[in-house]
Amino acid sequence: MSPLSSRADRRAWWQQRLAPLLVRYDRELVAALGQPGPRPVRPSRVRLETRHGPVGALLYAPERQRCDLPVHVHLHGGAFVVRHPRMDEFVARYLVDRLGIAVLLPDYAVAPQVRYPVAHEQVHDVLLRLSEQGPTWGLDPTRLSVGGFSSGGNLAAAAALLARDSGGPRLRALVLGVPSLDVSSTWAHKAASLPAGTRPMLGAPVLDLVRSTYFRDPAARQEAYGSPLLAPSLARLPPTLVVTAGLDLLREEGERFASRLDEAGVAVHLHRVEGRDHYFLDPGNVVAELDLLASHLRTTLA
Repeated sequence: MSPLSSRADRRAWWQQRLAPLLVRYDRELVAALGQPGPRPVRPSRVRLETRHGPVGALLYAPERQRCDLPVHVHLHGGAFVVRHPRMDEFVARYLVDRLGIAVLLPDYAVAPQVRYPVAHEQVHDVLLRLSEQGPTWGLDPTRLSVGGFSSGGNLAAAAALLARDSGGPRLRALVLGVPSLDVSSTWAHKAASLPAGTRPMLGAPVLDLVRSTYFRDPAARQEAYGSPLLAPSLARLPPTLVVTAGLDLLREEGERFASRLDEAGVAVHLHRVEGRDHYFLDPGNVVAELDLLASHLRTTLA
């Protein structure tokens, strides 16, 4: 069967092609961030082997790079269909400037070219390769963290679970921004937890696209790595920062995940951005929110 055999797959394919032209998330925020410190060098392009073939990535590091840099792996969002790591380049540059660490933006595979669990396994394998080969690029494999926004948050949480369950690599920190952590529940179920009258940015068509492309198999949506909120146990995950938004369709699952982490004895900090929807960053709050992320990594990683 052709990967573009369904209407949903064709829609996903076009969103991929148009993303570099339409995504303005980073451009709207860069001006508000200003230039917090010495501008990092242009990213290096690296390749990491995974069970699904090599994954390219952009590696950001301080201009005067030292050896043994801590490294944070950040995973962009896009409903498991958008493939555009540079959309979150502003996050990488900010963390490099603020903390003097390295940041890796992997170019993981998406639907309709692949289905679950390909991207999830790629991300775990990227972390594993970093833990093995990090010194080759001046990185400290003992100071490794992962995080992501939206669907990238799903991948990050799943990678932490996979690393725990498979015996490595050891992660120092986990960062989840407006994460998608339960792809099994319906749009109506998610929307019911929001204040009356809320019209969330993520409409039913977005959730339908995720479920009919990357998570096409209904059974996969119930798996612990596909929907990390449904994992039987969240014990032994790394210290975690969870950021939710008050009007976001995904708010409840993020906050339930944080509650379960706390119950499991994991150090967790839950931060809700009131009055914001899924695009929780804007020029008025981006510095404060990224400073919170930097503070979490400074404590756990650097």
